[in-house]
Parts: sequence; C-alpha cells; structure tokens
Amino acid sequence: MLASLLVPAVLSVSQGAASVPNIVVFFGDDWGYGDLGANSPEGAGLTPHLDALAEGGLRFTDFHVAASVCTPSRAGLLTGRLGLRTGVYKNFGTDSKGGLPLNETTIAELLKQPGADGAPSAWTTGMVGKWHLGTANGHHPSDRGFDFFVGLPYSWDMGCGAVPAIMVWPNVANGNNLSEICPACQRAGAPAPAPTGDECCGRQKGSGCPGQTIGVPLFHNRTIVEQPVNLDTLSARYGDAAEAFIGNAAAAGGPFFLYYAAAHMHVPQNHDARWDNASAAARARGAFGAALMEMDDEVGRVVAALEAHGVADNTLFLVTGDVS
Repeated sequence: MLASLLVPAVLSVSQGAASVPNIVVFFGDDWGYGDLGANSPEGAGLTPHLDALAEGGLRFTDFHVAASVCTPSRAGLLTGRLGLRTGVYKNFGTDSKGGLPLNETTIAELLKQPGADGAPSAWTTGMVGKWHLGTANGHHPSDRGFDFFVGLPYSWDMGCGAVPAIMVWPNVANGNNLSEICPACQRAGAPAPAPTGDECCGRQKGSGCPGQTIGVPLFHNRTIVEQPVNLDTLSARYGDAAEAFIGNAAAAGGPFFLYYAAAHMHVPQNHDARWDNASAAARARGAFGAALMEMDDEVGRVVAALEAHGVADNTLFLVTGDVS
C-alpha cells in the first residue's frame, strides 16, 4: 500500500496579483497512488476532475505524509511536526480524553494571528470533513483556529449511522463474506442491533458487546445538526458546505484557507446511489468505484466554486491524502 500521495494543482496564481493567494487543501482519506486515473489504468474513468488538476498542475510523486494512519497524519499536516514531537502517534477514539496538544500551532491558528503591525488577521479559515484530532473541551476545530466547521469529529465508521454502513473487508468469522459490522443505529422501540463482527466495530459505549451504539454526529460549528449522520448523503453535504464557505469568504474580500478532509476513500464505502451506474468503470469497481467517483465530484465542486466566485486565478489548490 502506498504510504502517501500528493497531487497539488496551482489554479494559475497570477504572477502580478497584489492580493495574498487563497489556499485550499483537499485531504483524501485512505486513497492510494493507483486510485488516480492520471497515475494508473485502474483509476481510468473514475477521477476526471483530479486527472484534470494533475494534468494542469504540479505533481509530486515521491511525497510522504507524516504518518500512515488518520490522526497523526492530520496532526502532521496541520502543524508541520511529526508525532515524535507532538506526542500524537496513534488514532484518537470516540472517548479520548485529550487531542492535538494545545501548545501546538495549527495552520489555521497561524493564519488567524495578528500581522506584524498589530493589525488583526484578515484570513477567513474553514474546515469541511473529518477532524479526528480530539473531542474533549478545547480540542474542537473552532478552538484550533477555524472560523467555520462542517464535519465529523472522527472517522465515519466510528459508530452507527442513519443507514447501514457498506463495508468492504471480509468478516473474520465467515471467510470471504462481506460484512456490515457498523449497522444502522437502533430506532426507538426496536431491538438492539446484534453485533456481527468480533470487535463490534470497536465503536461501542461500554466495555463489551452488545452495548449502546454511538451514533456518528455531524457538526455545524459547535452544534450537532444530525445524529446519526446519513452516510449516503454526507458527501453532498460536504460539497454544499465547501461551496457556501468559498462564496462567503470570496464576498468578504480577504484571503481564505479551506481545509477539506474528505470521508472517502476510508471505509465504509457509502455513497449516493447515483454513482453506482455513473460509468462503466464505476460499475466494474462496485462500491469502491462509486465512492471514488463521488470523491472526485467533491473536488470538481470545489474547483467550480472557486471559478464561479472569481477567485480561481488567485487560489493555490493542494490535493493530498493519508493511507492507513
């Protein structure tokens, strides 16, 4: 498995631009080098928007993320420091007591600092997607420099959802059979869902199975707007949030930083049903192909929003990912 991938694209940052360029970082989750059509025939027909960025931008084919799992790679990306120095060297759970150390400075916090002349920072900062850097008080994205946040506090497989999760790994007890080990959440008056995996997904409240399954929450800033989150519609909601942030930030006139931490390609491979038959390539790859096309569409929506609001020519767009 590839340890890292970086496919940055510069949307023609004007050489003579007087303003500071905006920055967008799109961070794919658990996708690899060969998933990109520009890199491998296996991805052909699945990533047209990403392929266009790779074709028109600058590609780094030997780039290495700070770690090969979710939490420390995100900590490294946002702070520029390895887990050996930050102490963040493994994934946080749903009930972790801490988070990214408060004495570490994130990119968003840096951009919010006053200028050298004491003037307040003009940067607008936003995050869409998976945080996974702590849920305890003081560790929310809003506490770490982000003016705007729509997303999940951790991975979307770390609890139950409004619909069953589509899992792609085999059930240990049943050989090669696919298994839904993260079921839909229990409804009022319904019996508790029976665990189908040896670890009950590892996402149960309490010490063992069965337990009370925790519904994955979707936040808008500090408010939970849906719990359990609908995994099939989450990608579209992320795209809506990114478009809204770009539109508002562009209208404000100052530079903006958007950190978009996608749910794909991390399991489960939930997606909107329209991607199942979006192309022959998607049908051939099943849920994975459909999810990959959905992630590529998110990239396309961000690019389209930058163009629609007239800021594409002054935006640095970086695409990278972690692999766990």
